[in-house]
Amino acid sequence: MMVLEDINCNEHAGVNRNMREFAYMGQGEPGFSYPQIRSAIKITDHVMKKLGQKVYRHIIATCGVTEMIDLFCNDLKNKFFGDTRVTLHYSLHSTQMRKFLMPIDNIYPYTSVLKRILKIRRYCNEKPCVSILLFNNFKPSGENNIFNTDNEMINDIISILNPNDFRISLCDFNEDKSLGTNEAFPFDKASELESIFKNNGYETKLFASFGKKEDTGCGLLGGVKPNFLIGDSLKQHYFQALKLVNEYENL
Repeated sequence: MMVLEDINCNEHAGVNRNMREFAYMGQGEPGFSYPQIRSAIKITDHVMKKLGQKVYRHIIATCGVTEMIDLFCNDLKNKFFGDTRVTLHYSLHSTQMRKFLMPIDNIYPYTSVLKRILKIRRYCNEKPCVSILLFNNFKPSGENNIFNTDNEMINDIISILNPNDFRISLCDFNEDKSLGTNEAFPFDKASELESIFKNNGYETKLFASFGKKEDTGCGLLGGVKPNFLIGDSLKQHYFQALKLVNEYENL
């Protein structure tokens, strides 16, 4: 639906609108719904082909479910996705304090997860991405602990990874009052951390999230609620996309 809306939008002149990237993330752990995700990738590829669009890459984001990673590696090994590029983003964020920041680490320790993710390199040329949120005096709600993403933490992460096997994503923390308080991360400090990774041979990107408005979602930064009125283009595109999905399921 969003692709159809974008195809018919004239506001993105100069942007390659025939090369799509899809991320499976948020609102739940993708590692717990992998059968649905692998089906979604197949369906999406079919719909994009019908629309004359190219898929650049699919990204599965996870905070570390080892059973899913094993299944994903097996799919890559058996060429389940064909020639489609599919990769993994692992939300590590921290080593020294991950068990507190992300309690799932008590079930799926990051050391075990990284060993599993390393297998991905055997079956594809796509380096998995390790994501690190930039905390600046982050104080979780109801806690006295304060967390920071500093040089010591970055060097600790570098010591357990290999730049030949992983790439790095540094992302600004999108503050949510219900989670706690966090000060804006200084850009010069973020650039310094980015340089540390790059100087150690890592492919590294620095991201900032500006989706702080109500009704804003990933891919709709600064957006508003869609208006599903009769004749609305978004509604028309929804039903067109639904038709293409049903077509695939009936093959």
